[in-house]
This record gives sequence, C-alpha cells and structure tokens, in this order.
Amino acid sequence: SMATRNYSKSYQGSSFGFSKRKNRKRLIFKVVIALAFLGVALGSVYFFTLSRFFQIKNISVSGNDYVVTGAIITGFNAISGEEKYLLFKNDNINLLDVGIAEKKMMEAFPRIEEVEISKKYPSSVKILIKEKEISEILCQEKNNHTEKYIETSKCFFIDKNGIAFDEAAQTQGFLILKILDRRNIDINLNAKALSPEFVEFVGIIRKNFKNIFPGDNIKWFILDHPAQREATAIVDGWKIVFDTSGDPNRQLFVLKEVLEKEVKDQKNLLEYIDLRVNGRAYYKLK
Repeated sequence: SMATRNYSKSYQGSSFGFSKRKNRKRLIFKVVIALAFLGVALGSVYFFTLSRFFQIKNISVSGNDYVVTGAIITGFNAISGEEKYLLFKNDNINLLDVGIAEKKMMEAFPRIEEVEISKKYPSSVKILIKEKEISEILCQEKNNHTEKYIETSKCFFIDKNGIAFDEAAQTQGFLILKILDRRNIDINLNAKALSPEFVEFVGIIRKNFKNIFPGDNIKWFILDHPAQREATAIVDGWKIVFDTSGDPNRQLFVLKEVLEKEVKDQKNLLEYIDLRVNGRAYYKLK
C-alpha cells in the first residue's frame, strides 16, 4: 500500500518564521528611514537657525543725516541679539522678525519717521532710514520778557504733526521757524506739543511772508493762546497778530494792502497790526 505523510504543518511553521524575519527587516528599515528623516530635519533646523552661515554679519545703513550710522547699527545689534525661543536669537537672518525690529528701531530713535529693514541672504541686512523733518522749534520762556529780549529755558524740534521729537539747542533756529511758548504748559518728548493745523499755518505764513516782504524778517512767533487760535509774529520792531483758524494767504494779502495803502512810509512807527477779524486789519502806531 502507498504511504502518505502530511507536511502542511511543518510548511506553515516554516512560512511563519520567514514572515517574522521579513517584518522585522521592514520595521528596522522604517526606523532607519525615520531616523534619517529626523537627522535631516534636525540638521536643517541647526543649519538654518543656529549655524554661523545665516548669522547677520553685514549691516548697511542709508537715508540718515542726523542720526549717526554707528548708533543705528548698535541699536539694531541690541535688537537682533535678543533671545528668541530660549535657544535662538534674532541675529540669525531667518529668525529676524523685520516688522518687530522696525517698530523697536523707531521706539529707540524718535528722530526716525520711517525705517525699512530688508534681508539680503545669506547674512546681510539693509536699513533704510527716513528722518523726521523739522517744521519748527518750540521754546519755553524762562520769564515773561518783552519781545525785544527773549530768554528761553528749553527748546524742542517739532515735526509736521506737532510732535516734540527731540531737544534743540537754544542757539539753533536761524533758518528754522522758532515759536515762543507762553502757555505755561509742560512739553514732553514724543508727545504732541502743537496741533498740526497750527504748525501748517505758521509755516505757510513764514514761507510766503519772505516772498511778499523780502526786506522784513519774522524773528519769532509767540504762542500764548491755550487753544492755539492766535499767533503773534515778531518782525523788526513791530508785530502782527494772526488768526490761525483763518486763511493764512488771505491774511497776508490784507497785511500787504494795509502796509501799502495805510501805513506807507510809517512802518518804522508801527507797533502792531491785528488781522484777527476776517478781511480787516487794525493797526497802531507808536
């Protein structure tokens, strides 16, 4: 008779052992791939955030006249040297938040009106500065002197928005309009000291006054009205009272008319001309 033997069990056992070895190899392969990806990821993080390759090394500054370049670079380095996320610093060009850096630069330098920071890979930064333009110099008076002798205690640069953004030397201002403040109020840096409308008005008056009356010179504007509705211009030996809520050019037109048709050759006897009534002028001789 023919003998038969069942090998299916031993075959199945053998197949299972092979399958386990195959799965183990797959698992090891996956672990190796995962570790490789992790290594690449960590290496990329290190390369882009911690390596010296992307560390900011070159800083160029342009557009500044008053603020010293060295001070701007020092200020930027202080901002870029701040720690970020414990391990990292802003001195890496990839981690530098341009918006925050620009805001901090403007806070550190009140003289700056606008700043634009641009990244130049791999390790350079360009800083473009726009400084505030000086519209006027506002000075506080030591004591209430006469218009012939004015002594000031402290002066400030004023921008077009009426912000006192920096202290000014009392000797400055021959080419810049000077305003004597008699309101008896405190003036603080980086705070509004004058209304933009007042700044614009006296600026127009001074500019056009030079064109209309080349032989005369406004030495000071005196501000003593709390609401800044009036401004008194001190000219050579006489003064003009303006209404700052009115049209500056119309008031200059009226001034020209009264000087030419009424005062004529008596200008050296003038004490004041009052232009606060619309379209009219009142004057007084000494």
